[in-house]
Amino acid sequence: MGSRLFNRVAALAGAGVVASTVAVGIGGAASASTVVTCPPASNLTNALLTAPSGSTIVISGTCTGNFTAPTGKTLTLKGGTLDGGNSGVVLTVPPGANVTLDGVTVQHGNITDNGAGITNHGTLTLRNSTVTQNTGGGINNEATATIASSHITNNTAVNGAGAGVFTGGGTTLSVSSSTFSGNNGGPHAEDGGAVYAQDANATITGSAFSNNSAGDGGAIFNNDTSAVTVSGSSFKGNRASFDGGAIYNGGQFTLQQSTVTNNSAGTDGGGVFNSGTFNRSGSSITGNTPNDCTGC
Repeated sequence: MGSRLFNRVAALAGAGVVASTVAVGIGGAASASTVVTCPPASNLTNALLTAPSGSTIVISGTCTGNFTAPTGKTLTLKGGTLDGGNSGVVLTVPPGANVTLDGVTVQHGNITDNGAGITNHGTLTLRNSTVTQNTGGGINNEATATIASSHITNNTAVNGAGAGVFTGGGTTLSVSSSTFSGNNGGPHAEDGGAVYAQDANATITGSAFSNNSAGDGGAIFNNDTSAVTVSGSSFKGNRASFDGGAIYNGGQFTLQQSTVTNNSAGTDGGGVFNSGTFNRSGSSITGNTPNDCTGC
């Protein structure tokens, strides 16, 4: 019998319109698409609260504020910009929430710890999205995060490691076909300019790390309780004030079919500094300053 479509205009708030389209199938399962125009940001806040689980919220414009996904819902946010206004965390994903960002820009969060752009305690997926210009780190992943075809750029750490992404506490991070550039350890030279892994499992494929900087691990810092696998990726122009211009490894690190070139460290391991287990296959580590690989 197919599906039937029911259209309704749910709200008109200031200059913004929230409209919903609900599709109901034979089995009674519902999905919805909600269109949100910002400003005002309250349109997005209301949509997050009222949209049924499994729906897509299509954003037009820039929503400025601090937003929290409801626990127990699966939601997709599509398009538009979430702007923290340089105050607080832009988007919080609590335990039990499952949020996908598709073509969304998250910017201008500002906190003194990490995760100013996105703090994730649930399930987070980024597709074709950008996390940029957050002070206090781009993403703090405390659960499960997937980043695909996205850009993590120009984020700054303050008092927490991982200017681009911090993943810790028994977490899982999967990255594919993404770029990390211009992320920096900030005034205290925090570790892990692009990614800091602590008690985590991280898999990175087909991604590019360039011009990130930190105290140790200009691009990636892997501590002694984590396992990181990188394949088909490149590291270029990353800098560490101390050790590991591109990669600092204290745990388990596998590098496959990747290039590490023209990175630099102030003390040792211009390309890679290893004090753990470092496995390399089909990868090139050349042209780094003051040396290519320490402990490899």
